[in-house]
Amino acid sequence: MLEDLPLEQALLMTVAATALACTAAGAWIPNRTFRTRFPVVLAAGAAGVTVAGEMNGHPVTSMLVVWSFLLVGLTVGMFPLRTWLTRLAHENRKGVRRDTHDWDIPRWRVAFCVIFASLMALAGAALTSPA
Repeated sequence: MLEDLPLEQALLMTVAATALACTAAGAWIPNRTFRTRFPVVLAAGAAGVTVAGEMNGHPVTSMLVVWSFLLVGLTVGMFPLRTWLTRLAHENRKGVRRDTHDWDIPRWRVAFCVIFASLMALAGAALTSPA
């Protein structure tokens, strides 16, 4: 369905997904350093996925669509974690350091994030594969 998507539309889709992810994560993690570095990390990830896909024979548009779907899935998957992320960022700003065993995060929230992001990436791959 999306395998014949023009490059401009795939780039627009990627920019929109990156803006959504950065806006949501920036609201949930109120940290200036995070807000400035997160878009750079996402852009580097998109470039890396595109290069890796090209090396394996996949078109650039397909890889950008899969990356966009993955970002949207990650953003929606992180929705149950938003209050925990905000609290952790505020504690970090106050100087509270936690041991990795002290995190009181429910495992279902992490599982939901991983499963939802994976399903969205698979959906993007399915929509860009030729029939």
